[in-house]
Amino acid sequence: MTPAVLFLRVPAVPPKVATAYEQWYDRVHIPYRMDKPHFLGAQRYDVLVGHQRYLVFYELSSPAALMSDEYLALRRWEAAQPPDSFEAPGSSRPGFERGVYDQVAGPGWPAADLQAPIVHIAGCHPSDDQEDAFGAWMDSDHAQAISHVPGVVAVRRFVLTRAPLGSNSGLRTDRPRFLTVSYLDSLSVADDPVFADDQARARAMAHALDEEPYVLLGRLVHTATAEGISLDRGLQADPGASEGERS
Repeated sequence: MTPAVLFLRVPAVPPKVATAYEQWYDRVHIPYRMDKPHFLGAQRYDVLVGHQRYLVFYELSSPAALMSDEYLALRRWEAAQPPDSFEAPGSSRPGFERGVYDQVAGPGWPAADLQAPIVHIAGCHPSDDQEDAFGAWMDSDHAQAISHVPGVVAVRRFVLTRAPLGSNSGLRTDRPRFLTVSYLDSLSVADDPVFADDQARARAMAHALDEEPYVLLGRLVHTATAEGISLDRGLQADPGASEGERS
């Protein structure tokens, strides 16, 4: 099986329900997934740089996690909830993005370095004929260069999966095709000239300098694992409650 991540970029909810939404997401939505096959853990980040409000990585032992009977049943239940509920599919909100990526380099879950407080995500979308050469350069030069920058504690690389996932598995955005995820011990590391210069080199190698750079920066606010999840029974009491009722 190929380790993978389900990478979500989630837009903001109305300010009056933001606190309730975040509590629900961490205490209910994520734990509902942690007992499903192939789900190993999850991390939610507040976005510091980027268009969305939250980033979420679901750690998977295989992309097959999104095709299990248990996961598909959960998705059907969520889709049947009222449109103003938190459970209603978030993909209907403008700006929502969701991709499934195979991990091809770097430490696997649950390495301690993945608990770093800051994450820097750089996306590239090389042309088809450059994909293999670009991937080799990323592993041999790029990841090595940024991993030696003080404060970079881990670097992982991902490629958009080609696993044959059905439409019932959920929305899948097709860009960017490559992700480099750097785990930083402080926010200032992202401004290091060596780190910034090498990120620019990666975009140049991907022939993407004529596009807006795909860069996201997030602060870790919640981590969950598949073992030992404690659900908040109060928040689960009425899983179909509307946002207004929850707030």
